[in-house]
Amino acid sequence: MLKLRQVIRLYNQGKGTKAIAGMLFISRNTIKKYLHIFLGSGLSYEAFSAMSDLELSQKFLVAAHPEKSQRQVDLEALLPGICRELKRKGVTKEMLYRQYIEKYPEGYGISRFCGFIRLYLARHRPVMHIEHKAGDKMYIDFTGQKLHLDNGDGTKGSKYEAVLNESFACFAEHYSMTVLAARAYKPRDKSLVEGAVKLVYKTIFTKLDKRIFYDLSSLNAAIRVALEIHNNTPMYKREYSRRQQFEVIERDVLQDLNPIRYE
Repeated sequence: MLKLRQVIRLYNQGKGTKAIAGMLFISRNTIKKYLHIFLGSGLSYEAFSAMSDLELSQKFLVAAHPEKSQRQVDLEALLPGICRELKRKGVTKEMLYRQYIEKYPEGYGISRFCGFIRLYLARHRPVMHIEHKAGDKMYIDFTGQKLHLDNGDGTKGSKYEAVLNESFACFAEHYSMTVLAARAYKPRDKSLVEGAVKLVYKTIFTKLDKRIFYDLSSLNAAIRVALEIHNNTPMYKREYSRRQQFEVIERDVLQDLNPIRYE
């Protein structure tokens, strides 16, 4: 019942079916069925929220989910194995579809076949939307190819527990910050900065990568100019820039930096 409650809550907040489908990984047709039943019931959102799971199941799910066809049952039984096969190098959906249709000649077309795979993967790889409070956290990422230093003791962070670089830990302590390291190779843990990295490549890196710099100070000076342009340009589909957002929303909730610069 959680998905149903989320659909109606998001709709009540003014979200459209496309936005809800993207957030919850539910097909738009299913969302439309839920909304059709909800709007036809005459229930207020408050009355809907007060209903028990059993009441919601009787009112919504029985009507919204007709009995599955035999070919749907057959394909859904294959999906765990199909998705495991897709992880193998060189295996494509087209190859697996040919195997499926040879076994079930009356089965679904390839577009519907791929749609079932997407839905299955979405249900088994859930993503939670995170609301970010201004001034609460700063997301940091490192870009480009990695170079390595060997300190001789073989220390290496695992995918479950990060080992902080000593200099970075000292830097954080100097500015009274706590480092909460994201899991290795889990970009969704820091999706906000992943998007920012792409923007920086687009608006700063591409403007400077053809130029030649002979010292770090001149490179940093050029980056600052491009960064100012980036920060003062209105954001996509917004009437304000990142600089304006910082000044109006974020600046007042930040604590003062240590007046002594970290070295």
